[in-house]
Amino acid sequence: MKVLAIGASRNIGYMAALNILKGVEGSTVVFQLRNVSAFDEDAEMQPFVKSGQAKLVKGDALVEDDVRKTWNEANADGVPVDVVLFTVGGTPKFTLNKGFVIDPPNLCTSSLLNVLCALPRAPQPQPKLVAITSNAVTPTTHDDLP
Repeated sequence: MKVLAIGASRNIGYMAALNILKGVEGSTVVFQLRNVSAFDEDAEMQPFVKSGQAKLVKGDALVEDDVRKTWNEANADGVPVDVVLFTVGGTPKFTLNKGFVIDPPNLCTSSLLNVLCALPRAPQPQPKLVAITSNAVTPTTHDDLP
């Protein structure tokens, strides 16, 4: 199984990707990371990075060209991506006048749109998409969901 993981440098995306690497024989995870040194001191992830099972691609999901570059890197070996693991989320910051704020406020929406726009077209089979985001993290934003 080949997984393209976007937003998986920590938290649920990281744990899901790590569990795939540990538990699915022959799996490969291509990580798009703003900071490719995110796993440098990670003793659990390093064996997978060194073996090539985990491939790190520098990029920002808010930049469509970076997402396209990541797709190209993921498909460079001719093996299509089976699953996109999208776990982009912001860390809310607290301010006295606005409460908890995620910046940019459209982080998840814009990043997911870039991923969908950059999906490789046929004849490649389309991957499954698993998306876990911080959309609707507050009651107000939850009420805004369709």
